[in-house]
Amino acid sequence: MKKNSFIGVILIYSFLIIGCSPEENGSSPSKVSSNDIYVSQKSGSDESGKGTVNYPYKTITKALKEIVPETNILIEEGEYNEDIGEIFPLVFPKSVDLLKYGDGNGSVLINGFGLTDDEKLVLLILNGKNRINGIDFSSFNNIAILSKSGKNTLNSIRLVNNKNGLGVLNDSKIILKDSFIENNSHTGIELSNNSILKLINSRISKSNIGVYVSDDAIIDSPINSEIIKNSQCDFFTNGSQNLKLQGISWDSDVFDFNIKTDCINGNNIVNIGEGTISYQPISNNLLFSNIKKEILILSPKFSETIYTTEPTIKYTNTQNSKHVMVTLWRNLPRVNDGEIINSKDIIWYWHTGMNNSPVGRVSYKDGAKPINGNLNESIDTLASPIPLEYGRAYYLAIWEWDDYGIDVISSSSISYFIVAP
Repeated sequence: MKKNSFIGVILIYSFLIIGCSPEENGSSPSKVSSNDIYVSQKSGSDESGKGTVNYPYKTITKALKEIVPETNILIEEGEYNEDIGEIFPLVFPKSVDLLKYGDGNGSVLINGFGLTDDEKLVLLILNGKNRINGIDFSSFNNIAILSKSGKNTLNSIRLVNNKNGLGVLNDSKIILKDSFIENNSHTGIELSNNSILKLINSRISKSNIGVYVSDDAIIDSPINSEIIKNSQCDFFTNGSQNLKLQGISWDSDVFDFNIKTDCINGNNIVNIGEGTISYQPISNNLLFSNIKKEILILSPKFSETIYTTEPTIKYTNTQNSKHVMVTLWRNLPRVNDGEIINSKDIIWYWHTGMNNSPVGRVSYKDGAKPINGNLNESIDTLASPIPLEYGRAYYLAIWEWDDYGIDVISSSSISYFIVAP
């Protein structure tokens, strides 16, 4: 198994956490619990408090000493740091939640700004069936949250101004929902070992590296999330798993990315591992959505990585039409009311009027490079095709007209493939 040698902050110091394992008991936390413990930095007391809503504790540290399985620690707005008596790391046993409560509009901030001891590199350690909701974390030169094992849910949290925002180790699975991870000096998120990250409606931005993946870790089917504006690179993997990153938005059209081996200059995707990265959005929509008869693209297959700059394109010709158009695009094809509105993004095309390839199998060299998106050029003036670029992905779309060349009668879905050396 490959180990993280590029960053390694979490892995280097994970040995410090080994002695912190809590008891392995309890079950999934309930939303309402008779074991609720209240904490208030403003009105609580660790000496005279009882952990009730009227007599809360002052620190999370105190609340953790009083917990039983399936406890909700309910924390009021305010800043929780060493100055009020917090002792880091805050180690959460299984089935213990940390939730914001109260009617105030202020934030709950757990701040480990003053941490200097190497044995206190982490603010919060999770050990399974933990739920964190509505909390901000800032630890300056340390790790905000470390998920050590089990399934944990982080909802509506902010990890800002840490060294590493979130570390996910071992076989831990994190669900990160409606959250922001920003301005972390090293990484926003690090995944290692066999860990899993599920991203939902979240943003990772303005850190040195947005997300770093190693070993056999994966990101599981992200939904409507962003990894943008990170200074060195948005995404870096040296792991062994194939990663499907559809559902993530990047800084610009995904075709502007090259999958590189150097994490420099920001806003790029880097792979030095054994696995592959697939980052294009999935589309099952036909190019001409009003057409119900579908052309099936056989090769290159959807999201396939190919190793030639002059591919042969294979497809099923459903209507045996006399008029077929095969196109490659630099950016996402767009059709409105049956009309192509960004034909200038077509970088290669072929049609049956060229009479140089059999229908259903088109050689790249038999196509042409359009001039200013003009697909009606005279065959005598067609520009020779230019080989595709390594490290880029291209959209592929095909359609057929009726025998009169007027109405579109069938269409492929929008597909894409990646060109690799």
